[in-house]
Amino acid sequence: ALEIEPDVHGARSAVWLHREVGDTQLYFVAADRIAPLDANLRFRARGRPEFWDPLTGETRPVTVFHADATGTTIPMRLDAAGSVFVVFRREPVPAAFTGLEDGDRVWADSLDPSRVDRGEPFPHFGLSREVEIQPWIEPLPLAPQVLVDGHHLLAWRNGDYTLTRSSGAKLAIGVTGARELPLTSAWTLEFPAGWDAPASLPLPGPQPWSEQSLPAVRAFSGTATYRTSLRIDPLTSEERLLLDLGRVGDIAEVSVNGRPVATLWSAPYRVDLTAHVRPGDNELAIAVTNTWHNRLAYDVGQPEAVRKTWTIGAPSADAAMRFAGLGGPVKLHLGRVVSLPEEGLARER
Repeated sequence: ALEIEPDVHGARSAVWLHREVGDTQLYFVAADRIAPLDANLRFRARGRPEFWDPLTGETRPVTVFHADATGTTIPMRLDAAGSVFVVFRREPVPAAFTGLEDGDRVWADSLDPSRVDRGEPFPHFGLSREVEIQPWIEPLPLAPQVLVDGHHLLAWRNGDYTLTRSSGAKLAIGVTGARELPLTSAWTLEFPAGWDAPASLPLPGPQPWSEQSLPAVRAFSGTATYRTSLRIDPLTSEERLLLDLGRVGDIAEVSVNGRPVATLWSAPYRVDLTAHVRPGDNELAIAVTNTWHNRLAYDVGQPEAVRKTWTIGAPSADAAMRFAGLGGPVKLHLGRVVSLPEEGLARER
């Protein structure tokens, strides 16, 4: 009756909170635990929108959205259980773009009212004890992205892209040169001493240790390190290199040539290696840490004198082993950064 719009429209399984601090509107949006969010959310707020990443602290302006007199519609892409702060500064700015698509897929269209979240809301009475709190959900595919300056597009696959400006003008651009780089070198998996696992285990490729044949390896709980080498051609200023680890159980510390790059503890397990690799051979180390569930379950079935772990309420000896280690598929993505053309012009890079 008062013609007051919902504070957030378009969310169903996604949850959100809203707080006002002075002239700044802060929204926290989290995707459902079992389904990614790929939908338009309409916020009852106006101003200059920004995304703040709660995991890394990175802040960046939103480059694709639509604002009108009563609110702002933003295409949102979050992996299952992913989250982001959407911050509206007081000063309004025109949207750089309202849509982005290629020949196969509409990646973002802030003018489409049908692009809403259709997932099932979290159950009112929570989860039963038999339900896994956070199952592994395949992350969303890598999406093209208008960079923060609004004048460049980062694309991870080749194709013809179309961007729509707020004026309705269409910008067409062709992207070539993006590709996946194979990881062809041998892998090794190294374990610390004292846990009955071999010091080094050769692998044909990334494999979880929870699926290996040796009982002490399957039951290992702690930190083990995967190693391989990468041969990289010189990168140009228009190229980006991204490492995608696939499935990890549970935390991955990535190092290149002995220097730490990032610690990843939630999906998607991806990190930009552009500034960390050198032309030629590079050494890649991924130290993976799991929980101690597997060793506890293993030790329960061992004689007390040889057990290495103990706790109150340990899992039973027949408890299923939990996924541990690096499951992959591990990929290197070579992306292309292309300059956006003037309105109505097409360009191929």
